[in-house]
Order: sequence, then structure tokens, then C-alpha cells
Amino acid sequence: MEIPPFEAAVNEGRLRFAAKANFGDEPRLLRAPASAFVAQNIQLNTETTEKMLKYVNPIFANLVSITGQADFECEKLVIPLASGHKDKLEVVGTISGTNLRLGAGGLLSDLMAAMGQPLRQQALTIRPTRIIVRNGTVRYDNMQVDVGDNPLNFAGAIGLDGRLDMTVTLPWTLRGLTARVGKEEEAGSRITLPLRGTLDKPELDTERLLQDQLFKGLQELFR
Repeated sequence: MEIPPFEAAVNEGRLRFAAKANFGDEPRLLRAPASAFVAQNIQLNTETTEKMLKYVNPIFANLVSITGQADFECEKLVIPLASGHKDKLEVVGTISGTNLRLGAGGLLSDLMAAMGQPLRQQALTIRPTRIIVRNGTVRYDNMQVDVGDNPLNFAGAIGLDGRLDMTVTLPWTLRGLTARVGKEEEAGSRITLPLRGTLDKPELDTERLLQDQLFKGLQELFR
């Protein structure tokens, strides 16, 4: 089976796609050649976010509303055509998002509360991030999400079963400074916390933050 290249309007954006599959193979896999799957200016909603985007970043789990645009350019796409072969799913590509506005709920609400800023007034930008989906896990080295002019950086793995093995780097430093987008290095070393748990119940290791603050305080005391 072969799906010839085509373009279509999807959620007010554009989708380009082509793929082929050999039904004599086992398991049966749909494969797209390099750059054959490109999505541009796709308008986000809660349905697409719940089904897909939450596996890209846990801040998109358990939202009551979302608006904004997302782009995705795929380098490699392999989709199993039968159930029971999630481990065969393979995706390599670059994702980005602009003018994202999230409703209340989820991990980002907790982070914004800790930052002392209301979520509803903040526009988010996802910087272009290369992601790899392989062996039932979504991985990336650094996804920067700009919340207003504050950078949040995520890294690690999200299992397709919802389990998290990540870190999140906050805008703050132990010296009490706040990093700004485009001037991250001026603030110095920022606070990084482990992010565990699941998409439905993410767990930030705040004990690590307290330990780091105590260690920093002792360093200053005995300097």
C-alpha cells in the first residue's frame, strides 16, 4: 500500500503527508519517508492535546483549555498498524509552538503559582525541539518553554504509559536572581529539579531544592 504525497487543511493549518506499508511484513508498519510528514500552524485544542501533546511535555496534561499554534517536521515516522506493537512506534522530528495559552489545571499552574504569576495572563512559546519516540518512550535533551519572558527547560523521558523521568530547570538561581529569555546566562546557574510520577500525577522533588539551598547557605557561611 502506498499513500502518495498530499496536502490538506487540518485545524486551520496545513498537513503534508506520504507513506507506504508492506502488508506482507509482520508486524505491519506504516512508514513515511524523510520530511514526508510536516504539520504547520496547527491550531491546538483540548482533544489533540490530550491524545498527543501531553506525551511531548507534562505541562499539557489535565488541561481544561488550550489555544495556540504548533509546527512539527518529521525526519522519520514508523507507525504499527495493529495493536500490541507500541514498542514499534518510532518518530524523530522537531516540534515548536507559538502563542500558546493554557487554562487552569496541570503542572504549569503549580509552577506559575510558585513563580507568583497568574497563568491566564501568560503566552507560551515552545522553542524548536528535536524529539525521539522509540521503544515506548518520548525523549529529548532540552525543550525550552518560554512563559512570558521566563524560560523553563525540560529534559528526559516520558513513557507512553505516562511515567515521567525528567528534570525541569526553573527560571531562578540560588542567588535569588531570575533568568529572562535571551539573557539566561546572565542570571548564572539555575535551579534544576527532578520530575517524577506520571502524567496524571506529576511529582516535583522540592526536597532537592531545599537541600540545595541549605548547601548553598553553608558554603556562604564558611567562605
